This record gives sequence, C-alpha cells and structure tokens, in this order.
Amino acid sequence: MLGILKFLLDKNIPKQKFLESKSYVAEYPPKGVKNRELASLTVSKGYILLTRDYDFANAILQKPKN
Repeated sequence: MLGILKFLLDKNIPKQKFLESKSYVAEYPPKGVKNRELASLTVSKGYILLTRDYDFANAILQKPKN
C-alpha cells in the first residue's frame, strides 16, 4: 500500500491548494537551501520535488568546482 504523496515545493512554485485539496502534503524547504541540499532533503524525506528551475539537474549532476 502506498503512503500519502508528499511534495516539496521549490521557492519558484506557488502554494498548491490543488495538491492539498487532494490530501497530498505540499511543503516548502527552509529558506536559503541550495540545490544540492534540496535534492538531498527530497530523497531523505521521501518527497517529490516540484521546481521550475531549469538548471536544477545540471547543478546536481555536475561535480562541484574547487
């Protein structure tokens, strides 16, 4: 049996009343969270990430520059 779907909304996503009306959890991460931290939080807490940040995947897939 599946649990309740939980969505993590990036700062560029307006509050989703639709998701809540369907009994889904829709939350925002703490302010100032970087993309890598956001990805880690999404995975560790079992969220589905909603974002409009087109370069989000690039930031996650590329190795940090030293």
